[in-house]
Amino acid sequence: MRLSGQKKILLTLFAAAFALRVILVFTARGIATDGCSYLWLAADIAKGDFRSGINAFLPPLFPILSAGASFIFGNLELSGRMVSCLAGSLTVFPLFLLIKDIFNKKVAVVTVVLFIIHPYMLHASAEVLTEATYFFLTTSLAWLLWKALKNKKAILFLPIGLIIFLTALARPEGTTNILLVFGWIWLTNLSRIKKEFKWKLAASFFCLIVFILVLAPFYLHFQKETGRWKPTLRHIPVIDDKWEHESWLDTTVRVLKYKLGNNVPELFQDLPKAYYPPLLVLLLFGLIKRKSYRGFRAGEGFILSFILFRIFILTVFAGVTDRYFYAFIPIALCWASVGFWEINDRLLQKCKMRPFIIGKEKISRTSIIILLVVGVLCLPKGLMPIRTNRAIQKEVGCWLGENAGMKDFIVAANKHQEAFYAGAKSYILKPGNYEEIIKQIREANADFLILDDSMEKTCPEFMDMIKENDLEVFSTAFENRERGIIIYKVVK
Repeated sequence: MRLSGQKKILLTLFAAAFALRVILVFTARGIATDGCSYLWLAADIAKGDFRSGINAFLPPLFPILSAGASFIFGNLELSGRMVSCLAGSLTVFPLFLLIKDIFNKKVAVVTVVLFIIHPYMLHASAEVLTEATYFFLTTSLAWLLWKALKNKKAILFLPIGLIIFLTALARPEGTTNILLVFGWIWLTNLSRIKKEFKWKLAASFFCLIVFILVLAPFYLHFQKETGRWKPTLRHIPVIDDKWEHESWLDTTVRVLKYKLGNNVPELFQDLPKAYYPPLLVLLLFGLIKRKSYRGFRAGEGFILSFILFRIFILTVFAGVTDRYFYAFIPIALCWASVGFWEINDRLLQKCKMRPFIIGKEKISRTSIIILLVVGVLCLPKGLMPIRTNRAIQKEVGCWLGENAGMKDFIVAANKHQEAFYAGAKSYILKPGNYEEIIKQIREANADFLILDDSMEKTCPEFMDMIKENDLEVFSTAFENRERGIIIYKVVK
């Protein structure tokens, strides 16, 4: 069977995305702290134990996928990375189809190319984290919703409801996507709401019924196991016992002020970083200096709604960091692609040299140089081994696992990584004085204590106060290495 031109393009782009991401999977040097928790949960799930995940209320989708992949790849860490790799690579398909429908094929191709080589998209697609899974689902949701709205296909809201459920399991804020979808259903073509009322009602019903049917059992099980209907929120410093008699409205206003005061400054710093600074020049031409694409398309407002909605949710209800913006970076790259073609069209008008012909498109020699420069600025950074700063923790953990002299043991430390690679249980130290930390370690029944330079923040005087009847040195092999790690055995 002969493949069409578009299918060949898509398969080629997918193969390129997958190949680059596989390189990062097998050159990764360590694991994020959150990644340890996800993989421990995945290990429990692989054994048929879902209770620990329910009680911890970690987003369960990534651990479930990693647990399933472990039956194929064996190694749990590799399984988690391959889940991200596959999700990141598969994003090529909905991204291409969405941008092609809103703009055209040439804008879609360059958008996907920029996504493939984007350093942060590359890294996210090899991490043991939820980012790649989430931006794949978000991009898929955007494409299906656009297609459903454009073609007035209510039946498409069945898979849309399922995807919203999956985004809710991928990240806690994913549940709010149903508000965005309902907004588009009911606010589109308001002038024709009487004529389209039945369609809008059917679309809402299909979306909501799937979302409720699949989400309700999960929350019912969570309530049954924990006695709560929602997870325990992280402590917010502005909330204190002295405010316990304050009204709900006053508390809400004060918390919002606290969050906005902390998150808005971070927003202007982290958003350009997430987009990747070298691509901001192309973004400028794609948004402001437009001649070939005069006027904004309806689809651009659609894309912008996904971006602004997520920024609002993060700023007001969650937190701001560059990695949390990754969810909409793939679709936002369309404007960098438009900027590239704007530059290309201008150069073709001024350039007297004969252009290259690729397919049916004319590309100036200078434009090819620009694309190569973007590649040079992106790929070396994108293909750098991820988590090199965690390599020593992996080495220490593996060494301890081989030399501990016991099968089941507990490691106390400031991070999870050493315990994860040692195949041990982990206890994270809480700040305090020497006596308080020793008490923590004994109450946790820890067998080993791993100290590094991060102990300065936990207890600056701890190293100078160590007593022989509390701790004995187990290994100083890593003392003169990065982080200056010393392993102590807890005296029972």
